[in-house]
Amino acid sequence: MQAPSKSGAPNVAMQAAGFKALKVETADFEVWLARLDVGKTRLHHLAGLLAPDEIQRAARLRSADDRRRFTVARGMLRQLLGIYLEKAPAAIEFSYGSRGKPRIKRTTPVHFNMAHSGERAAYVISKDRPVGIDIECLHRDIEFERIARRFFAPAEFDALQKVPSTRRRRAFFALWTGKEAVIKATGRGLSQSLARFEIAVDGHPRIMRAKSKRIAQTILHAPEPGAGYMVTVAAMPAGNSKRLSRRPKIVR
Repeated sequence: MQAPSKSGAPNVAMQAAGFKALKVETADFEVWLARLDVGKTRLHHLAGLLAPDEIQRAARLRSADDRRRFTVARGMLRQLLGIYLEKAPAAIEFSYGSRGKPRIKRTTPVHFNMAHSGERAAYVISKDRPVGIDIECLHRDIEFERIARRFFAPAEFDALQKVPSTRRRRAFFALWTGKEAVIKATGRGLSQSLARFEIAVDGHPRIMRAKSKRIAQTILHAPEPGAGYMVTVAAMPAGNSKRLSRRPKIVR
């Protein structure tokens, strides 16, 4: 995949825009990390890229921090896609699937997905594979074992209980981000049960069992986002999407 993460001007511009490339052992997609704790000038610039419906969504959020994080995450998504599509970020138009997964209006060679947690956002871009991504802050105060019992497959919960207590929280988030990434890749979201497929609890992330053939063939990757966070990417089998024909350039 010809990508702006290679050396040269595109990489410099990506870094200047606040993106950090996360290493993945594949050329099928690229993963980017961004901080959401930006200054007022940067926040104002990113807010100016949003469409009216995105501005309305931000306004409905209760806390100022949540509004800021949403605004920055969506504005940076537009910047990222603008590079790949060679379009001005504010000119990109989104449509949404029946379960809310965004896509770019009209024919495009780019599949994408995003997630944010705490003060980080993660993005995945693919030329020909439906993809999903999730990022989670490992220090969230949640009853993770109760959540695992309720939402995970029985075999996953049982395996989680066998993980040493010092590593159990991290193992939970590996499972959770993997499951979120998969259901986001499908575009169906939480309309499907998280227990319909199983992910390995410890070790390299992988689908162990699934009732859906496409989910069974989905590949998981867990790039390292830095201390305090976990990221998992799900890449479904490649479809017939057009490939990127040109090296992306920066659109300012």
